[in-house]
Amino acid sequence: MTPVQAIKSFCEKTFEDEDGETYKLELKTGLSDEEIEDYKRSFPGNFLPPEIIDFLKFTSGFYFGYYELYITVGADSGFEGTFPSCLDIMGDEAGNSWVVDIDSNGNWSPVYFVCHDPAVIIKQASHLTEFILQFEQSAQDRKNPSILSIDHALLNKIYNQELVKTKKENAPIEFQVNRLPSEFMIANLTNKPNNSGFPWGKSGPNPIIVRKGDEPVWAIGNKKNWLQKLFGK
Repeated sequence: MTPVQAIKSFCEKTFEDEDGETYKLELKTGLSDEEIEDYKRSFPGNFLPPEIIDFLKFTSGFYFGYYELYITVGADSGFEGTFPSCLDIMGDEAGNSWVVDIDSNGNWSPVYFVCHDPAVIIKQASHLTEFILQFEQSAQDRKNPSILSIDHALLNKIYNQELVKTKKENAPIEFQVNRLPSEFMIANLTNKPNNSGFPWGKSGPNPIIVRKGDEPVWAIGNKKNWLQKLFGK
C-alpha cells in the first residue's frame, strides 16, 4: 500500500466525538508539479521518492482534531547528529514530535517519535504509509496507544534501559571520532521492531549524539562544561 492509498482509505471513514458529533479527516491542498520541483531542493540530492511525489500531488497533509500532518515544511537538520536530515511531520500537545528519517540519498526511512520528557527516541513506523495506518487505527480506537495516546510506560521503560559504555578510541570511523567525547554509549536499532528506542538524554546535561552514516546506530555522550571540568564531574 502506498501513502496515497492509505490516506484515501482514511478519508472514507467517519468519526464521532464525545458529544456524538461526526467529523472526517480534512485534507490539505496538493502541490503542483512546479511546487514539487521547488520542494525537492530542500532534500539530499534534490530527490523525492516517487510515492511521496504522488502523495504530495494528492495532498500536502491533513487536519484531524488537534493533530496536523504537515509534509511541505522541507527537510530539517534541527536534530543534528541524531537525524542529519529529517522531516518533522507532526507534533503532540506536549511539544514532542514525529519525524521521518531521510538518508543521504533522499530516501524516506522510518518514522521516529522524539520525546523530551523523558528524553527518548522511539521507532514508530517503518514508513509513512504505516504511520498513516497507525493514526487511522488510533482514531478509531482511542484506547490504542500507537499515536493519539502516548504509552508512558513504554517511554519510561526505554529511558531506564542501560546502554553499554565504550571508549572513544574504540569508536568505528563512521562515528566521526573527532566529535565524540572520551566515553560514550551505543544505541543500535538495526532490524529492531516498532516501539524499540533508546534514551538520548541520559548522558548528561550537554548530550552529544553522532550518527553512524545512514544506519540506525548512534553514539551518545556528554560534553562537559567548564563547571563540570572544574569539579571533576
